[in-house]
Amino acid sequence: MIEVAADQVRRAAMEGRRLAPSAPIELVAIVFGRDRPSAEDGKLREALALSIDRSSIRNVLLQGEGEPAGGLLPNWMTGYEFLFAAQADMRKAQQQRAEVPQAPSWTISYDVSDPVSRLMAERIALNAKDAGLRLQTVTTANADLHVARIVLSSTDPRVALTSLASTLNLPLPKFTGESAEAWYQAENTLLQTQRFIPLFHLPINYGLSASVKNWRTHRDGIWAIDELWLAPEKP
Repeated sequence: MIEVAADQVRRAAMEGRRLAPSAPIELVAIVFGRDRPSAEDGKLREALALSIDRSSIRNVLLQGEGEPAGGLLPNWMTGYEFLFAAQADMRKAQQQRAEVPQAPSWTISYDVSDPVSRLMAERIALNAKDAGLRLQTVTTANADLHVARIVLSSTDPRVALTSLASTLNLPLPKFTGESAEAWYQAENTLLQTQRFIPLFHLPINYGLSASVKNWRTHRDGIWAIDELWLAPEKP
């Protein structure tokens, strides 16, 4: 059994490999290194978010894997993520950028051991350029932005959202109840901080040999080890 990277899933399937995916349980997001210092900076962050062509990145770099993300939690978990916009709007991005007289040059970093994150950072920098923003990819730890990949800790929206807020150094969400409306309000409050830009929710894919029997993963990607058994491969 091996984990298969998102950009290799289509190729593995075409080669007839046996694959077992989880639900889209991994969040890919751009994380800003500091709070929004001013209203002008907020406009620039919104311009960047509007400039990112998630559909193109998904189709080309991710080979069709995953789902474009407008929120922190996937729609299968909450039922409301579709309410958060994830579509690119270059014209509006350029308008937002034009409202700021001078824009700083930002740096964006990625995990050097993850080629997919590097390619995404490079494509995001190109999208930003089209919107009139300057974004340079780097590998240093103190970049202005970072492409982060975070596996959600739970399928419980309240637990997952609280854990994400802690991981992203955001204020812990306040819930008014246990309903989808309460989760939505808490998540929307986090989105309004503009400390991050959700990009995708990706499944975790595993490639299995023929000797692995009764393999099953729960929706959160946890293996059902108690049901797994191995058989010798046929000669």
